Amino acid sequence: GGPFTLQCAPFTGNGGQIIGTTLVFLQSPATQSLANELHQLLNNAPIYMLQHDETGDVTRVSKRMAELLGINQGEAIGTPVSKVLSQAKVGDENGLRQLLDGEPTDGAIQLQHPNGGTVWLAAMRHAYTDPATGRVIVVIVGNDVTEIIEATKDADQRTKSLEMMQEMSDTGYWRVDLKSNSVHWSERVYEIHGRNSADYQPTLEDGINHYHEDDRDTVRQALETSIEDLKPFEFRCRLLREDGDVIWVRSMGAPTIDNSGKVGARVGSFRDISAEFSTQKHLHEVEAIINEGDIGFFSFDVLTGDAYWSASTYRVLRVDTQTPGSFELVHKMVDPADQDRFAAARQDTVENGTPFVEDFKATLGNGDKAVITINMSATKRDDGQVTDYYGTLTVN
Repeated sequence: GGPFTLQCAPFTGNGGQIIGTTLVFLQSPATQSLANELHQLLNNAPIYMLQHDETGDVTRVSKRMAELLGINQGEAIGTPVSKVLSQAKVGDENGLRQLLDGEPTDGAIQLQHPNGGTVWLAAMRHAYTDPATGRVIVVIVGNDVTEIIEATKDADQRTKSLEMMQEMSDTGYWRVDLKSNSVHWSERVYEIHGRNSADYQPTLEDGINHYHEDDRDTVRQALETSIEDLKPFEFRCRLLREDGDVIWVRSMGAPTIDNSGKVGARVGSFRDISAEFSTQKHLHEVEAIINEGDIGFFSFDVLTGDAYWSASTYRVLRVDTQTPGSFELVHKMVDPADQDRFAAARQDTVENGTPFVEDFKATLGNGDKAVITINMSATKRDDGQVTDYYGTLTVN
């Protein structure tokens, strides 16, 4: 049945004494309408609600909450709340206990849905005294925040992955919030600058002033043009470390667009390329001398994937200069009988930095048969990781 209004009136005899009582039960349309709306709300809306009285017996439970707890919605009424909740698969027993005891919870409570999957509830406990009965009523209301929790966990995982990639590639990352002008550096960026993250907070202008005086305009221009054109940027410039050393760094990045369609931030990577730059600069000087001869020069940055072929390399191998230079292309030219030996020698250099000088039979780009002599070496960091390999090749 539905809710009723009880009216009570005594009646008296001729002497004025009370001889009886008249009881009238009235069903109020307004009350009935309100009850129906509450019933529809608890059964159809995405609400997680459980109500119990001061004795601990359940008096109301929403359909979503009953499904999550793995109980029958109708049968739960009158059942002790402790028994109802004991059937639930709870990932955070302490959080649930705090909620039931009315203590502040540290965050969302994790539960396993009977149909599979995890549900995170941000739940609150409300207690009030029913003015009609004087009894304490406790209402637990939860909001499903699973998507928020999972998104946060995913973001944390991405950050950990990024930090792992940073350690493996010796690359740092940075972010500039253009609205607040706040700057964030990863630990590797602090290390490259020779700074300690515990006692130094970078600013945008300080970051630019860390560059060599002759390179600051280059940095500013790259950053400003990137925002104006909404395109990625890259520059290689000299950096003044805190200890006074001058090193070469490579920074790559791009602007990010906010919900209003405006540039909200800049993000990018940062790497010390001093060793590679020194080696490549020297080899490029050598290349200028040999470029007119019959010796080809090549280099490959292992960490960035950047490949370089000199003009003489294309000429020696009889390959069109519009063709991207790569070792895969050379591998295809090498005679099938020599391909395994070629691949093994190159792999040993890439992984271990082992230099080699070997001859390989090959078919050049114009179809001519020849013998290619490849002289290849590598640059390694102090930890033994190969950062780039380079060398020369001639055709006999």
